[in-house]
Amino acid sequence: MLPGNLSGYNVEKRKPGGGWEKVNDYPMIGESCTVPNLDEGEEYEFRVAAVTAAGEGDHSLATAPVKVKEKKGNSSAILELVKEV
Repeated sequence: MLPGNLSGYNVEKRKPGGGWEKVNDYPMIGESCTVPNLDEGEEYEFRVAAVTAAGEGDHSLATAPVKVKEKKGNSSAILELVKEV
């Protein structure tokens, strides 16, 4: 259950210096998500914004660049973002 009137989170990605691109079609619930369609060997930054009935809030600061590696047993590159405590 999400606190208060929180509907979920929007997640965005970009290559360093590039433009932000939303990775989800609807607010994600939970503390992690899988981001498909990342290019192997490339670096990406990520940020999130909370979504409520009033709309989308301010975005978080961007993560440090993350280099994508091939997931073993799968030809697609997938990065899992996990909330840090």
